[in-house]
Amino acid sequence: MSRSNIGKEKSPFFHRLFTSLHMLAEFFHRDEYMLPVSEVQNAIYRELEKELSLQKAETTQLIDMYYLQRMKDQNKLHHAPFGSLTVNAYYDVMK
Repeated sequence: MSRSNIGKEKSPFFHRLFTSLHMLAEFFHRDEYMLPVSEVQNAIYRELEKELSLQKAETTQLIDMYYLQRMKDQNKLHHAPFGSLTVNAYYDVMK
């Protein structure tokens, strides 16, 4: 396996699992079964959905999600007892 193929097989596998999870949820929420959405999409379902979405994501998406979460966390802070420091960072993909 060449270094450029590392991780290439992983993403489609988790994408199929993610799609299958949604298909199962839709199946159990259909006509004859009609389970409530709250039962189908419970805490375990949401945790699995989040894990699969992270696993199927590309590296650049994960980096974007990380910085977005950091920005949200920093915006929640209203009081900085030690002051503040502004840092700009970016990720440039080499093609």
